[in-house]
Amino acid sequence: MGDCVLWRLPPTPYLRLHEERHVLQYHVLGPFFLPLYFALLLTCGYWNHPFEKDARRASQCALPPLDFPHQN
Repeated sequence: MGDCVLWRLPPTPYLRLHEERHVLQYHVLGPFFLPLYFALLLTCGYWNHPFEKDARRASQCALPPLDFPHQN
């Protein structure tokens, strides 16, 4: 059947990489992914959730830093 991530709006490159990391986490953990995700969400919260931290780190490492124009 394959992997599927549904988007309401076109995703940013960061969001696409973030969600792709969750797909990889699911492939590693299989049927344990969702129970572990929700258990850790209850105990750690969203920002400190190990799966979310991993997804943020993976998506930040894969993208070049933003180059903002300098204002004079």
